[in-house]
Amino acid sequence: MLLMGRREEKKARTRQALLDTSIELFRELGFDETRVQDVVGRVGVSPATFFNYFPSKDAVLDAASYRSTQDYIELLRAETAQTQHSAVERLAEVAQLVAAAMDQDPKISALLAARTGFLTGASGELAEADREGQGLVAELFTQGQATGEFHQAHDPHQLAELFTIAMTHTALNHLTGWFGAPTETLTDRVARATQLVLAGAAAPASPSHG
Repeated sequence: MLLMGRREEKKARTRQALLDTSIELFRELGFDETRVQDVVGRVGVSPATFFNYFPSKDAVLDAASYRSTQDYIELLRAETAQTQHSAVERLAEVAQLVAAAMDQDPKISALLAARTGFLTGASGELAEADREGQGLVAELFTQGQATGEFHQAHDPHQLAELFTIAMTHTALNHLTGWFGAPTETLTDRVARATQLVLAGAAAPASPSHG
């Protein structure tokens, strides 16, 4: 039993090393220029070992996309628990942290956006993870409705959908140069897009009594 546990740990370490090293080389050399031989040479394993874990370089990107999505879910779980802060503050922080992470590694973020379902068109286990993430965003909107921050008439799941679309589609356009060379940071552009959604979802102000 102990031996099996050690074998599984070794496999997990090898897979992680192949994933991390591949991403490093994609960043250094470019995706198309990076060869499997470059990856295994740096890790110190055989090409057969690489293909035991990843059938292709694109499969490495899929794994990196799934890992990033899991990080996003952990962020959302933490934010839903921080009820001492307003829902608006927490949703704004989610958008800021996600965009800042992509801003810090634009080459890999653009690669994931262009070649995986990282920002749109997810399938399989990534789609399941995306659904979990949207459920947590919906929970943040539900909490905001309970505190009077958001209009009660809005479906929190639709609000989560709009918030997610504003964040991911803005990031996709920015990272792939849809509108040409960016003139501002991704963080600033995502912040503005998501603030529009939050403002539109806000509960109407109570009438003042003079």
